[in-house]
Amino acid sequence: MRKRYSPARRLLPALIASAAACGPATANPIWQLPAIPVQGNSPDDGPSSVQYDAEELSRNNVFDSRDLVRYEPGISVNEGNRGNSNGYAMRGVDGARVAVTVDGMPQADPLIPGVYASYGFLNGNRNGVELEHVKSVTLHKGADSVRSGSGGIGGSVQFVTKDIDDFVAPGHTFGAYGKAGYASRNREKLAVTGLGARFGTGSSVFLQYTRRDGRETRHYGAGQDILGDQRGVPDPVRQRSEALLGKLDVCIRVGHCVQLTYEQLRKERLTRALSRASWDIRNIHDRSPYDRQALVYRAMPRDGLLQRFETGLYLQQQAQRTLTDRYHASTQSLDRRYDRSSRQHDIQWRSMLESRPLTGALGIHALSFEASLGQRRSSDHNVDAFFERRGTRTQAYRLMSPVSVSSFSLKASDRFTFGERLDGSVGLRLDRYTHSRQATTLKDPGHVDVDGRKRFSALSSFARLGYRLPAGLKLSYGVSQGFRAPSAENLYFYFETFGNFYEPNPDLKPERALNQDLTLSGQWPGASMALTVFRTRYRDFIEERYAKRLIKNPQWGSARCAKRRCREFLSESVYSPQNVDQAWVQGLELRATLDAHKLLGLAAGLGAELRVARVRGGTSTGD
Repeated sequence: MRKRYSPARRLLPALIASAAACGPATANPIWQLPAIPVQGNSPDDGPSSVQYDAEELSRNNVFDSRDLVRYEPGISVNEGNRGNSNGYAMRGVDGARVAVTVDGMPQADPLIPGVYASYGFLNGNRNGVELEHVKSVTLHKGADSVRSGSGGIGGSVQFVTKDIDDFVAPGHTFGAYGKAGYASRNREKLAVTGLGARFGTGSSVFLQYTRRDGRETRHYGAGQDILGDQRGVPDPVRQRSEALLGKLDVCIRVGHCVQLTYEQLRKERLTRALSRASWDIRNIHDRSPYDRQALVYRAMPRDGLLQRFETGLYLQQQAQRTLTDRYHASTQSLDRRYDRSSRQHDIQWRSMLESRPLTGALGIHALSFEASLGQRRSSDHNVDAFFERRGTRTQAYRLMSPVSVSSFSLKASDRFTFGERLDGSVGLRLDRYTHSRQATTLKDPGHVDVDGRKRFSALSSFARLGYRLPAGLKLSYGVSQGFRAPSAENLYFYFETFGNFYEPNPDLKPERALNQDLTLSGQWPGASMALTVFRTRYRDFIEERYAKRLIKNPQWGSARCAKRRCREFLSESVYSPQNVDQAWVQGLELRATLDAHKLLGLAAGLGAELRVARVRGGTSTGD
């Protein structure tokens, strides 16, 4: 049960969030944008796209990412190690194949190869998003790279953070926000507080602080509380997080504002791992610091061809660190300590402009353009400490060399209407990525040398056409493309232990997706319906593949080997990312709503909603 305490305030839609911050703060404003509420689903995308605002997130008691998608069939959370999440799953793919952005900034790439993750020393999941910072979220299923760039082959999740209107009602000067909550499933306590103020001709400032404290998820089975892999209850966990979100808007004059954003999230998780084995106990300390800053200039002229212009510099720092202490179960003595950490630093410049609707002989068109330049630096650092009788022995190394990824993109789109029945949208995007491996003094003893510079490019497009039929029906067809450039993990990660190898593949090609869908929707007083059938075909799908290889025994022919009857050839297990020829997924989605107040005259707010998804797929190898 969650309790919510909020002042009198009005939520504006995400599409005018930034513009509203530039509006006037007086009771009799000189110039003010009209409020245009935008909620619910996109009429073009049907059940394949849904948008929630902050009010709906609170009404649905959304405590974490799993709550966010619990009413969305066809979307699930990609579970990570030790109860963490690693993004979302859509259309048969997950992880880095579903793009996640916060205010347009791409989130971290996961670094957690399957063969290495099983050791439990590395927390390479994506950093989470503090949902109390979110003003709106859009969940879109299907190839989406025109909107989100690399990674949008299965879909995208787009978060927009709060603005001043979430703290101060339009026409007022000061406001406050408070919220408290409790989740019994993991005994998590939530506390949120925030303050905001408006001043000048549209300038404003606000700051929000959020704290969470919780334990492991409750267990209601009859499992045994024992040490080892037969343990039937969850490992003890203590977790907490602290988050800050602040924005300062300074309007030089009406309609011309500069915004400074700062967001911080600190997550910690202490796990006493009792279920891994009967001979050791592990105390695991996971830390995930996240910082984001932005300096953005926005202009919204009152007249003319240009409706909105925005340019800004965006910075992001994300890290994962796991400190694991291993104890002997019998003696309770500290045996080894594993310190694993990874970092990603992002800097991006992005500019966009939108035109006012243009009317002519070819209908009504609303054009938008966007350009961006970015660079991401990622690295890892690992220290192993062995506590022996002769003293402590340490080893420092990297699992892959530091990598710098430069990116460039250009995007253009058009939403159009022809007459009263025909409408649609088209878009085109060009992306270029360059991976550069940096020099380092720390290397794994078995590190293999691969080509240090790789370039990838992709041209993505989408088109959607809708036709309004009689009786409130509409038929629309859409086709869209997606791609994902190989990650630094795919190209440079190397691992070797006891005849098991994870080897990078510098010859990988980008993953690509082609999505097609047909939607029949209907809107009537008190009811609505949308049915979508879709098919997505993936090409050059990257998967971790396993193979065995025989190598010559280096001791073959020696006297020592003859005495032990050695084998001439030894077997090695090799894991590496490979391009699978093709994969596919197809299915249907249905969404229907009923307003019992309008149709049956029952109490206002009473109704029903039906959501159904049916999905199946496979790869060319039969998986």
